[in-house]
Amino acid sequence: MFKLLQFALLTCLALPQMLLAQGQPDAAQSRRLDGINSTATASLLVNQIDTSKFPEVTLFVTVLKDGEPVLGLGERDFRVREDEVDQEPLQVSPKLDPLKAVVTIDTSGSIKKSLPAVQTAASEFIGVLDQRDAFTVISFSREVKVLNNSGNREQARHAIASTVARGDTALYDALYESVKSLEDTAGRKAVVLLSDGVDDNGAGQQLSKHSLQEGLDLSRKVNVPVYALGLGKDKDPAVLQKIATDTGGLYFDAPQAADLQSIYSAIGRQLKGQYAIHYTSNLPADGTTHRIKVDSTSINTFGIKEYIAPSNGIAGKSAATASSTSVTPAQQAETKVVEVKQTALPPGVHVQAVLVDGGQPFTIDQFRVFNAPDDFAPEQDQKTELAHSDYSVAKWTFALKPGKYQLDGRKGQLRVSKVFEVKGTSGQAEDLVFNAAVLNVVAKMTEDTPRVQVDKFAVARMDDAFSEDKNFDTAYSTELWTVVIPAGKIALTAKKGVATIRREMDVKAGEALKETLVFNGGAISMIAAMTADGEAVKVDYFQILKVSADGLEEPKTLDSAYSADKWNIAANQGKYLIRVKLDKAYAELPIELKAGEVRKEKLNLNAGLLELVVSAEGDPRGVKAKKLYVKRPAAPGVDTRELESSYSSDKLLVVLPPGQYLVGAVFDGGEEEVPVEIKAGARLRQEMKLVK
Repeated sequence: MFKLLQFALLTCLALPQMLLAQGQPDAAQSRRLDGINSTATASLLVNQIDTSKFPEVTLFVTVLKDGEPVLGLGERDFRVREDEVDQEPLQVSPKLDPLKAVVTIDTSGSIKKSLPAVQTAASEFIGVLDQRDAFTVISFSREVKVLNNSGNREQARHAIASTVARGDTALYDALYESVKSLEDTAGRKAVVLLSDGVDDNGAGQQLSKHSLQEGLDLSRKVNVPVYALGLGKDKDPAVLQKIATDTGGLYFDAPQAADLQSIYSAIGRQLKGQYAIHYTSNLPADGTTHRIKVDSTSINTFGIKEYIAPSNGIAGKSAATASSTSVTPAQQAETKVVEVKQTALPPGVHVQAVLVDGGQPFTIDQFRVFNAPDDFAPEQDQKTELAHSDYSVAKWTFALKPGKYQLDGRKGQLRVSKVFEVKGTSGQAEDLVFNAAVLNVVAKMTEDTPRVQVDKFAVARMDDAFSEDKNFDTAYSTELWTVVIPAGKIALTAKKGVATIRREMDVKAGEALKETLVFNGGAISMIAAMTADGEAVKVDYFQILKVSADGLEEPKTLDSAYSADKWNIAANQGKYLIRVKLDKAYAELPIELKAGEVRKEKLNLNAGLLELVVSAEGDPRGVKAKKLYVKRPAAPGVDTRELESSYSSDKLLVVLPPGQYLVGAVFDGGEEEVPVEIKAGARLRQEMKLVK
């Protein structure tokens, strides 16, 4: 028969390590770049040919050795030939113009596991480039989405961080739309496109409405290099290699997501290491294709690229006419083209989106056109799509046979429809009127502080079936939101932490409004400790509760943070109650937060740690009891229910407020209880040993 021996060991509790689980990160593994840039050979890439000021031409070239840009070259180190004719003199700029970079990320479902690594690497790529450079972020799966086009690097990072992986892969549409976004951009530009798959609708067929060749043709016209990154094992390296080679970029192979950080960094260094070579072309502005070869004489390598010369309308004249006018290339470039206004539209239906009837065109997400028989109602859904436009367009032209049709357009959550009739084969114009306003919204904590990134912006329409509780459109984790909203009464709201603000306003069609929402609040930073002078511990939860102004109503829980050792929360000015819990220990702290204030609060749990252990004589492994428990001793008005218990275990660990308790063990052959006393800031180890 076993007897139960008990003894206790009281030690000072500084910071219970078992309450703070900490892990060590794995050591970073170095990887070799497996793209073509990793070969130990020199190469020269003619990335881009800028003819916007023709006959002045600017070449953007990269000279690489072992995958790294070769720096410090000058005019004597390059030779440029157009159609085998040397171009002199050359000028190499000592400083590059700002770059406009498009970061295009595959967010199809297959990339879900790799997405965190993609987001980190793409965000760090932005940091590698110059502070003057501008950025656009595009994601693609089944659709292509422009997430941010502000040019701001921080907003670009936020856009990258907001990406979510789901759906199939419209790779060719992504290439086309990425290049098209730079169509009206002069100077240095580049697209950095990542994909882990092939263009596929999930059934083995092409998903994109554009072909690969259309994207390559457009990139040739826009003259933009595409740096293509192929991730994983299911990509189409031949397609990605072709995209890079045909556009003046490079292809990089990333077998694993861990390779991306070094690859993005290498691309950033290559773009920063470009040379801008200027010269005046002696070729005519005749709209024909020309071949440029750039030799790097000091590195013994060269690159070749073609471009289409601008046309000034002289091409097509007879030789006699051309010689009689004695027009030099410089005079050709200065020749003014007279615009002839057409009296009739060309064949087809020409549609444009406008905010208000008679207003200027504005860019929407997409147009679509459907059939519309005589008995058709626009609100019905039984309609067949006949055609759709590109993404992010203000105007669209298409051909239709005579008949009745419905035109749809969308901008964010706003959808507008119009039934129209095609009466003949001559051209006709149709305006799609959104009857809407454009809102630009930012938020601040106080009037005198910079704008902040909020958790959520929302807008609700107040004059129809919508209410302030059913949002018309929302935006998350951003500091600037641009939204198109129908004219009428709206409620605009913002949320950061538990700080909220709501503003009702009337908007008129055609307005461009800039609104700043001021929370008039501050921030609270919280930690918890076992004693007032103790170190921070990880707790079960923090809570923040709103206290009514008169203090008569019960505090209302606003938000909680679970399994944390600290918590930072933004809040409006006012009275709050902070609560913290760790096992059976609780603490509360009332505070009053002022606008613009940052409060740092330490909550004292005023508690100790009890460790109950059961072992057997001569057996260091411990003995599992049927149950271990802790409860308060019986006394008048005292609840003696168990405070904490553990089944089929040899140990019970619990944090308790100071006081008297009973601890017990249930085992084969009986049950034993012993009294213990818990002191604040102390650790009590209570052992129960079984002996024969």
